[in-house]
Amino acid sequence: MGAELVELAASGATALVTAAATDMWAQIRDRAGRLLTRNHADRVDQARLELAQAELEAAGESGDETVVTRIRADWEARLRDQLAHDPAAVAELRELLALLSPSGAAQQVVTVVNNQSTGDIHGTVFQIGGNLGSVNNGPR
Repeated sequence: MGAELVELAASGATALVTAAATDMWAQIRDRAGRLLTRNHADRVDQARLELAQAELEAAGESGDETVVTRIRADWEARLRDQLAHDPAAVAELRELLALLSPSGAAQQVVTVVNNQSTGDIHGTVFQIGGNLGSVNNGPR
């Protein structure tokens, strides 16, 4: 196996482990499962994948890096095996990595809007979403 495929497997495993510990997993779980269990996709392998994801989520909360390292190594070995035996897996993993990259479609977009109102305000003003309401405390 060439160095490029070894590096691709390592990058893939790291990206999948990172995604599995976040809400991103729901978006990529099926694709990741196909990559990690391609040669023997059955209920047991799917259950192992879900168990690993739950372990990663718990490890993220507790800070247990040994779990993360163990699962990353397991997934990297699986990906190396897939990439060595199935040329289509190479393209599929590259697509998944592109999706998980910061410029990919799975990137979470957060928009922050800060409004500053000036003027003669005699009360408390609330804005939730696009709705603006005010509480008038009477004349001053």
